[in-house]
Amino acid sequence: MRALIILLLLTPFTSLAQKRVVDVVHFATASAAIDTTAEKKLQSLLSGRDISRVHILLSGHTDSIGSYSYNQQLSKERGESVKSRLANLGVPSSNIHTDHNGEFAPILNRDGMTVNAFNRRVEILISTDGPFVQNGFGGTYDASLIRKPFPNVQLPVERFTVNIDVENKLVTKGGSVIVIPANAFENAYGRVISGNVEVSYREFRTPLDVFASGIPMHVQGGGERQYFETGGMFDITASQRGNPLDLREGQAIQMEFVSTGTPDFNFYTLDSDSGGWVMDNGNMNGIKPIDTVAKGLSPAVIQYLDNLSFFGLRQKEHVSLEETFYTKFPMADLIGSKDKKDRKQVKQWSNMSAYETRIKKRTLPDGRSVNHFSVENRWHGTQNPEWSTFRTLDWEYDGPIASKDLRKLLHRKRHNNLRVRPGRSADGVVLELKGIDTIIAVPLRRHVSPVYSNVDPEKQEAMITKDMARRHRSYARSLAKQEKSLAARTANENARQTREYLKARKRAWSSSKPLMTETEAPMDYATWDAYSLGFTTQYEEFKKQQIVQQPDQPAGRYVVRMLTLDRVGIHNIDIIKQLVRPERVVPEFILANGEVIEWQTTYLFDSNLIGVMASYRTKESTITLDAKALKMIV
Repeated sequence: MRALIILLLLTPFTSLAQKRVVDVVHFATASAAIDTTAEKKLQSLLSGRDISRVHILLSGHTDSIGSYSYNQQLSKERGESVKSRLANLGVPSSNIHTDHNGEFAPILNRDGMTVNAFNRRVEILISTDGPFVQNGFGGTYDASLIRKPFPNVQLPVERFTVNIDVENKLVTKGGSVIVIPANAFENAYGRVISGNVEVSYREFRTPLDVFASGIPMHVQGGGERQYFETGGMFDITASQRGNPLDLREGQAIQMEFVSTGTPDFNFYTLDSDSGGWVMDNGNMNGIKPIDTVAKGLSPAVIQYLDNLSFFGLRQKEHVSLEETFYTKFPMADLIGSKDKKDRKQVKQWSNMSAYETRIKKRTLPDGRSVNHFSVENRWHGTQNPEWSTFRTLDWEYDGPIASKDLRKLLHRKRHNNLRVRPGRSADGVVLELKGIDTIIAVPLRRHVSPVYSNVDPEKQEAMITKDMARRHRSYARSLAKQEKSLAARTANENARQTREYLKARKRAWSSSKPLMTETEAPMDYATWDAYSLGFTTQYEEFKKQQIVQQPDQPAGRYVVRMLTLDRVGIHNIDIIKQLVRPERVVPEFILANGEVIEWQTTYLFDSNLIGVMASYRTKESTITLDAKALKMIV
C-alpha cells in the first residue's frame, strides 16, 4: 500500500476519487476557538458520509508570533478543539487522530498579516475507504497469514534508533549490514518523516526460529504445496513514536545479508496483498564469500583491536543547557505505557519535580481582580539559581485562557525545570515550564510594587523597565556561569577518560605480545599501534560477518548476498525443497489414555530441510511427510 501525499496550497479543498479528502479551518490570533465559518465547514465535510466509517487526521499549526513552546501548545489545542467538535458531530473519537506542528510548517514562509492568517490553521485529512494504516502498510500482515503456534513467545528483536535526516549504516548481531538512505520513510498519511526513527530487525535462521515465528514456508506450484529450505529469513520494519512507517516511492534499503546456501537460492518477499511469497530476484545483486574478508589479520592484531573495541574512548559530548531544556524528556517514551513499572516510574519522576505552580484569585488595591501566579520550589537545593532573580516579584497571569481552565492546567502541577523569556511588554515575561513530556509557555505580568505607586506614571514605567532589564542581565549571567561550569566538568571528564584509554591501549599491547609473529614482536608501542590500525577495515569486515556455525550446517556455507529492499517487511532467501521420499498420510494423534486429539495444524521437522513444514487441516485431513527423515512432529 502506498499512502497518498497531498500538497496543501492556498486552495482549501482537494479530493481524489472521494477516498481522500483534505480541507482546512482557520483561527484567530492566539485562539483555539472554532468560529461560525469553521463550524459550517465541518458540518459540510461530514454531510452525506457514513460518519461511523470515516477516519480523520487533524494537523494543528500556528503563525510565527510567540515562543516555540507557546506555539506548540496552541497548535495542539487547535487540533483538540476540532477533534472535540467532530466528536460532537458523531465521528467516533477512536477514528480521529491528531498531530501538532507549531510554527514549523507554514504554507508561505513570509512575514505579513495575510500569510499569518493562512498559517493559523488545522489541516483535515479524511479517509472514506478505511483506516489510514491499512493492511500491508509498513510491513504489517493479515493476522490469518502468520500463525504463531505460541502467541506469547517473542523472538529476539534488534532495535536501532537512527536520525533519518542522514544516511544510516547498521550492523546486526548476525553480521548483516543495512544501509538506509536519508529521508527514506513516510507515515500512513503520506508525510515524509524526519528526526529519530526506530528500526526493528529480526532474523530466523534455524527450524525452531521459523517454527516459533509462524511465518508460512511454502508456495503453491503445479497444484501442490511446495516447501522452502531457507538460507536465512529476516523481518525489517520502522516506526516513529509507535506509529508504523513505510519506504517512500523510489527509496530503497541496501543490504549485505549473511546467508547460507548455494547461488541457486532465490530471494522472496512475503507480500501482504497476495497473502503469499513473491520471487524478488531482481533485487538480489550478487554474492561474495565470507572466508576472504579476514585475509592478512594476525591473531595478535585481532586480539589488540578486540581490546580497543571493548575499552573504547568514551567521550561525553557537551550538551548546552538550552538544548537539554528543549530536547531531553527522560520519561517521554513511558507516557501512556500500560506496564505497571513504567507507570510507577513516571509517577515517581513527576513527584520528584522541583517546581509546583499555584494560581490564586487576588484583588489588588485598585480593585482589579487578577490570577496571582506563583512557583513553589519543592527542593531547597541549588537547581535553577537564576530563578531567584524573578522569584521575589509578584506575578499575574497575562494570557487568554479563562480562570477555570488556567487552574485546571497549572494549579498545583509539578514541573522539573523552567526558563524565563522576555514578554510582550517591559513589565512582562514568558515563563516556560518543562514537564515530563511537554513544555508549557505562560505569559506573566508583574504587579506594580507599592514603592512605585506614588511615582509619576512615566517615571514609574522607566523605573520598571530599568529594573526588569537589570533582572534579565542577572538571569543571563547566572545561566552563562552554569554553562561554563558544565562545559568545564565535561572537558575534565573527557580528559580523564582519554588518560585511562591510553593506559588501556598499552595494556592491550602487552597482552597481545605472546601472539605476535616474528615480524611483529620487535615493534615498540607506537609502531605496533599504527601497524594494527592499518588493518581496521579488514578487522571490521571480519567482525561484522563473524557467524556462529549451526551444528547441522557445514563450515564455509556462509555467503554475503547483496540485496535491495524496496519495501519493509519479511524477506527470505529460499529454494524449493523436494522431500526425498514423500508420502501422503492421514494422521491420528492419540494420548496415552486413548483420547483422540482433533488436530488443526501440524508442524513437521525434516532432517533434510532447514525450515519447517506446516499443514493445515482440510476436509481430507492429510499431511505429506518423509517418514525416514522426520525428526519431530508438533
